[in-house]
Amino acid sequence: MKLLEKEIRVLMREPMVIAMIVLPFIIYSSMAPFYSGIAEQTKEAVKLEGVKTAILLCDVDKATRLLLETIVSRHKTNMTVDLLEGCNAIDVLVEGYDVVTLINGSILKRSLSMSLYIRGSIEKFTKTMALPATASAVFTDLLAQGSEEKVNMTVKSYIYLNNKLYSFKELSSIFNSSTVMIMALFFILFPAASLGAVLIGAEREERMLDVLLSLPVRRRDIALTKATAALIVSLLAAASAIGGYIVMLTRSGLEVPFRFYFSTLDVALYAVALLSEAFFVVILAMLISIFTSTIRGAQAVAPIVAFPALIPFFMLMTGFPLSYKTAVVPYMASIYSVLAPLIGRDYAAVSIAAQFTEALIAAIVFIKVLESEIAVSGPETLKQIVRKLKRRRKISRVFLS
Repeated sequence: MKLLEKEIRVLMREPMVIAMIVLPFIIYSSMAPFYSGIAEQTKEAVKLEGVKTAILLCDVDKATRLLLETIVSRHKTNMTVDLLEGCNAIDVLVEGYDVVTLINGSILKRSLSMSLYIRGSIEKFTKTMALPATASAVFTDLLAQGSEEKVNMTVKSYIYLNNKLYSFKELSSIFNSSTVMIMALFFILFPAASLGAVLIGAEREERMLDVLLSLPVRRRDIALTKATAALIVSLLAAASAIGGYIVMLTRSGLEVPFRFYFSTLDVALYAVALLSEAFFVVILAMLISIFTSTIRGAQAVAPIVAFPALIPFFMLMTGFPLSYKTAVVPYMASIYSVLAPLIGRDYAAVSIAAQFTEALIAAIVFIKVLESEIAVSGPETLKQIVRKLKRRRKISRVFLS
């Protein structure tokens, strides 16, 4: 027990270790609004609240038309249902309807074809994906009321999103593929952050950092060399992990049809987005590691730098508005690049450019730190900052009491 106590005390001396412990709680607890947003969208879809709906009569006989008019007039639901004539569901969606049910066939002949068209939204993606099942159940029950005998009914669902029409199965496949690609991001971020931090932490612990900085080598070259080395190794590790991940999915029978929805250019954008975020993470990890005194503390930097990449993913799931302003948020490059088949490539290009710019700014700051006294006195500087914060807290407590 004494040995364990000693090891824990050694670890807890490093502020970065404490930050590594506290950060997950802060991040996950801050995601509560995101999860409540997902739940709220699901409730809206199940209750059909605020959903403007139209039944579009296309090639139906007079008896079916009259029967549907009677059923709709008597049926009470949370949604507004209008009975319209026509066969072009897209035009009706553009007019402002959320759900359009296109009907073909005859209830009297017990043969109906129902096609559901949903006006989708990236900002309300959870609701968009939940609406087809809910609307299908409601309209199937509604149409079944028109006949005492069972009606043979075929149902197809389509989603109109960003001026493109997708089948529900197709959109689900695109989203599943995008999710897999987003999760693959962590295969490179954690190795990149860990390697970048350890390269500095090892130099500090072995007391070689002072020697390295005293050599007639430009600090810029030191920074870029270490960043490049960390990037190369982390890319190799990520390639291995992603390859194994794909093999696992394939052998499990879970098909992820990247090639059907992502063009060569889309994949290239995704690769560049990963590279830009990996570069940003490596530089940021090395910069923070300047303030650690041991390799243990440097290793704690990896989750501190990589964990925040979770936030944009959950923001996307809960309706974070897509815009060029949000494209400049760090860690958004991979999100926008995997959504390129749905929202276009412009957002991805802007986000990647912003991420590279942020990485370059971090690199400039890191080089400036290497050229200053902080490169040598980093851990002591951090301790002084912590001591000052503690004094201020004590003073504020005395003042408040």
